[in-house]
Amino acid sequence: MYAGEALHCANVAGDSWEIAEASRGKAIASSSSADLRERVDTAALMLTEVGNVRQLAALLTSASYAALCLGSERDAADFAARTIPVARALDSRFTWMIHTGNRGLAALLTGETEEAAHAFLEQLTLCHDMVFPGVAFEPLRGLAALAVLSGDDERAATLVGAAEAHRNARPLDPVETRLDQTFFEPARTRYGSAGWDAAARQGSALSFERAVACALDEAARRKARRTRLRYCDSHQCESPEDRKGGLPRDERVGRRGICDRAADDAFGGELSAEVVAEGHEDLRGAGVQKNGERAA
Repeated sequence: MYAGEALHCANVAGDSWEIAEASRGKAIASSSSADLRERVDTAALMLTEVGNVRQLAALLTSASYAALCLGSERDAADFAARTIPVARALDSRFTWMIHTGNRGLAALLTGETEEAAHAFLEQLTLCHDMVFPGVAFEPLRGLAALAVLSGDDERAATLVGAAEAHRNARPLDPVETRLDQTFFEPARTRYGSAGWDAAARQGSALSFERAVACALDEAARRKARRTRLRYCDSHQCESPEDRKGGLPRDERVGRRGICDRAADDAFGGELSAEVVAEGHEDLRGAGVQKNGERAA
């Protein structure tokens, strides 16, 4: 109602800037995906015509999350893609931080796990660099969902607990409910409620710095896995039994004991603090510079 009234008043006043701004508000208030797409296109055109780049970026980032709330991750991904050139033109780290969260959620819910991991790690790095612990709630839960998909329920519970500690009275919304139902509730049942709740309590006790360090360990874990896969291609690490069994390469090399020497050669047998830092630098090289700005 308020968005419609604001647009009516702007039209009466004949102020193009205010009309474009009010159109943005009406678009985000859409109750269906079809209305959202149509209204966003209209508002984006108006904002472009008046040169309001900041509100155009706000429109697209808000539309992406609104699409997620409406259950349309494909629309969310499309809006996120449209955000990229606008966010770069605006050169705002905050806008990019919000955008990467939308991108990560859309990728997670469409099964693009590598894209989701990269986006959440990038968002979390920006949250840390700009000291936005409240925003970190989103990438912490995103990385927790990825931990569920990889079968690491204890880590997932820890990250969920860490996220909850930094939600800053954020209200429950359809995206959070969907992650709970799709990832965390089944994982809690599988792992056992007592064990899950204990790990979540440990996560909730982490400081912001410790929670970020724990989550960024995901970069090192993924780097270790990629290294093992490359190593096995070159050195035929799988056992004769695995070759005879016809298992896919990823499943063969992912089994404990087949490629331990690859992990030893690459990381000295475990993920040390130095490796976590290396993974963090690898993430920065993929898109975030040390000062937290998006790489060219």
